Amino acid sequence: MARTDRDRHLLDLLRAESASLAGIAAAAAGGADGGAGLAAPVASCPGWHVADTVGHTGTVHRRVTALLEGTDASSLPDPPGAAALVDWFRAGADALAAALDRRDPDDEVWTFSSVGDRTVRWWLRRQALETALHRVDVADATGGAVGPLDARLAVEGIRELLVDFLPRAVAGPDGDGAGPLPGGTLHLHATDVDDGGEWLVDLSARPVDVREGHAKADTAVRGPASALLLRLWNRPPGAPLEVFGSPAVLDGWAAIRF
Repeated sequence: MARTDRDRHLLDLLRAESASLAGIAAAAAGGADGGAGLAAPVASCPGWHVADTVGHTGTVHRRVTALLEGTDASSLPDPPGAAALVDWFRAGADALAAALDRRDPDDEVWTFSSVGDRTVRWWLRRQALETALHRVDVADATGGAVGPLDARLAVEGIRELLVDFLPRAVAGPDGDGAGPLPGGTLHLHATDVDDGGEWLVDLSARPVDVREGHAKADTAVRGPASALLLRLWNRPPGAPLEVFGSPAVLDGWAAIRF
C-alpha cells in the first residue's frame, strides 16, 4: 500500500477534527440550556442550525464510506434527534476513518473532482477539510473558541479551492458564467508555511488562471494559511489578515457560489 506521510497526516487530522466537532456538539447538547445550543443558527451556512451541520457532516461521512466500500448509499436513514445525534456522528466518523485506512490511497474511485483526480486520496483530503470547516462552523455558532486549521491542511484546502473548485464555480453549471463575479487579480500568501503557500489568481481570465508563486496583483492578502482558507470559504478568518491594494477583488469574492 502506497501510503505516504501526507496520507497518514490527513487521516490523523480527519480523526482529530471529527472528535473536536463531536465534542463541541456534545457540549451544546448537554449544556444548562437543555440542549438548545444545537438549535443555534450557523451564520456561515444560512438556514442551518448546529444540529443541521452535525447531521450534514455525518451524512456525508456515511455516503463516502458507502462509496469506498461499494455499498448502496441511497437508503441511508436521516440523522437522529438531538439525544442520539452526537453518538451517531461519532460512529459515522469512525467508520469513515476506518474505511479510508483500509483502502490504498492510490486506488481508483469515483470523485467529483473537476481536474480528474479519481483516487481515494482525493476523498481523504476532501473529508479532512469538510470536517474541519464544519467544526469551525459549529464552534463559531456555539460561541466557543474557533481554533485554526492545521497549516498544512489549510494549504491543501486553498489549492483544492483554487484549482479544483473555482474554475467550475466561475463557469457556472452550463459553462456560461455564474452571475456577477469579481474581476481583477488576487495574490494570496500563507505566511506560516515554508513553501507552496503563494498563489496568483486572475479572475478576469476565462478559464480562471491560477498560478503558484509570488506575483503582483490588484489585491494581495497575507496571513496564516488557516485564516486565508476560512476567508476564501466566507468564514470568519479567526486571525488577522493583511490586505494590500484594492480590496474590491476580495470584497467581491462572496459572489462566487462553490
